[in-house]
Amino acid sequence: MATDCKFNRIFEPHCRSLLILAMASVLLSACGSSDVLVKGPYMRGVDHYDMGEYPQAISEYQEALSDNPEDHRVHYNLGLCFHDMYLDSKGKEGADALFDKAQAAYRKAQSLTENKARAQVAEAKLVWDSGDHDVAITMLSAINGDDGSGQAMPAWTRGTMLLADGRGEEATAAFEDSLAADENYLPAITALADLHTRAGRLDEAGVLVEKGLKKSPHDVTLLMFSACIAQQRAKLANSQEKENHWRECLLRWRLAEALVPSDWEVLYGIAVCAEALGQNQLAVRYLWFARDNASDAAVSRRGHNPALLRADIKKRLIELYPQLAAGE
Repeated sequence: MATDCKFNRIFEPHCRSLLILAMASVLLSACGSSDVLVKGPYMRGVDHYDMGEYPQAISEYQEALSDNPEDHRVHYNLGLCFHDMYLDSKGKEGADALFDKAQAAYRKAQSLTENKARAQVAEAKLVWDSGDHDVAITMLSAINGDDGSGQAMPAWTRGTMLLADGRGEEATAAFEDSLAADENYLPAITALADLHTRAGRLDEAGVLVEKGLKKSPHDVTLLMFSACIAQQRAKLANSQEKENHWRECLLRWRLAEALVPSDWEVLYGIAVCAEALGQNQLAVRYLWFARDNASDAAVSRRGHNPALLRADIKKRLIELYPQLAAGE
């Protein structure tokens, strides 16, 4: 029989971290796939960029441009390199020059392709990162998508910026604009689901997430979101319904685990559900799995405090071991 999970602890997983995960998968990702056997300078540049080796990536991209100076993908990826270097150098000498190089590369990419939205969004993100928030939002509002690149991504990005500025109603409208442009745009579905969840509108959030899962049943972020929603429902349910919600929550986390078996938040989610269902051996095992896979960098990227996570895992283990010893 399910028991009440002690959620009012030091640490609790939240859907907001999944919005961060969704954003990271869309904004500022390099063009290209590294799954090729023979790599030229362009793909070597992508590999270096993915490893954070920006000077080496720039060198490879410049070599690629010597063969094809009109390749908009290379200019875009160069912009990403200079953009990330600018972020690392903000407040230091040379930062302004890196900003200018990133902006020039993004604008060059826009001039070389009809589908400009990706590079336009990246330039707006660069301006946002410089502190000119209103200018960046205005830039995104001006992207009309008439070139065939669409409005879904610019509208969603505008929503994330408005949300970061605490302008929740405007952010909601922007996410709705994104879905009006493309009803299956998963980042906008995730963003709206996050807003509904944090406002306690779990039914609305659930409808959005299930719609997304029908389109993309193996989308990890959506599966994790659905688990979070079931978890919130379990917290609010009466004693008769509580166990069913926890079982649904556990099922969703296990589906996500099949896709990302080393994700610390998935492993932690399984442990929390198992504890709530009285499956203490499973809970202990997955708490250790989560601890072993939760590097400080990985936890921080999701908007969590690594020290609080470790403290919560320790507290749960201390409480669970006596129960296991007593045969509970």
